[in-house]
Amino acid sequence: RKDIDQFQAEEMATAMLEHIRNRTASVLPMPELQTYVEDKPDFGLPLSMREFIVLEPFEEDHFLEGRDEDFVIYHSISAYLTIWTSVSTLADANRTQTPGANDAGNDAPQPEAPAEGDGLNLADGGTPSEGDLPTPGAEEGSPGTPAAANAGGGSNVPRININRAPPVVLKALMDNRDVPPYFWDNVIEYRNEEEEDEDEDEEIQTDDFGDEYTAKKIFASLNDLNNIDGWENIEPIVQTELRSLLGVQSNVFSVIVSARKLTGREVDSFGYFDDLEAVEEQEEFGSALSMTVRSIVWRRAGADEVEIVPLERWELLECWPYELRDFTDY
Repeated sequence: RKDIDQFQAEEMATAMLEHIRNRTASVLPMPELQTYVEDKPDFGLPLSMREFIVLEPFEEDHFLEGRDEDFVIYHSISAYLTIWTSVSTLADANRTQTPGANDAGNDAPQPEAPAEGDGLNLADGGTPSEGDLPTPGAEEGSPGTPAAANAGGGSNVPRININRAPPVVLKALMDNRDVPPYFWDNVIEYRNEEEEDEDEDEEIQTDDFGDEYTAKKIFASLNDLNNIDGWENIEPIVQTELRSLLGVQSNVFSVIVSARKLTGREVDSFGYFDDLEAVEEQEEFGSALSMTVRSIVWRRAGADEVEIVPLERWELLECWPYELRDFTDY
């Protein structure tokens, strides 16, 4: 419920890496997983972000979110980080990768390459959250804001989804001397611009509350970076490195379901939750009983069809995750 300074953040990152790379010495025993590699007994992948809660300097508060005593929203560390960035199966691990599939400028989805190890790969890519959604009405790891994931394609380096990654994650990718913060501000502004609707006959989309959904611009490929003011000022070698870190789509999503029941006699509950402002008011003042669950799924593209694979079927959350927005007043 307080900001994490740079020193503490570095301690956290070091602790996470040590936990993954030296599991035999970790305070948390390593379960038997398909990702276990006999010749690398110290390497063990985490199953959830909360696994790190046993490590110093992590605290319980780092995994909670809500409003403080001044009703200011604070977010969980899981709103910015995820372990679901690069996911693959044993079949994927044995698949031969196509040379050159991930050359600069080629952003067409390709089969994901496995990270280190066998089986289901849950390698942490340092990304914001657990997925993103292309349409309104569904949730992802960071509620209401599609976040991180692999752009898919030919490399075992997890990609950060430039369309949905939180600003703080994007600005942490490169040194400010190589990629100035104002460039990322332009990226955020670009993806929040209203998309020009060329098809007047297209069906109008609405959000969960029946309000018209306004489509925003997206980066269809990394070539769209040429549309961002300041891209031309970045050194070519830095541009290439940045391209290797970024992607334009996600394949892991969270579906969040919340049930609420008003407790105040003076409030008529009929239609109360059909209005976004009423829901936010209820969240702020806690005027209803609620239960929230989350399911994490992987959209796995096969040769002929897309398969939805549950990664975490249902998890009971302590509270409704607040939307992590690009622009806030807090």
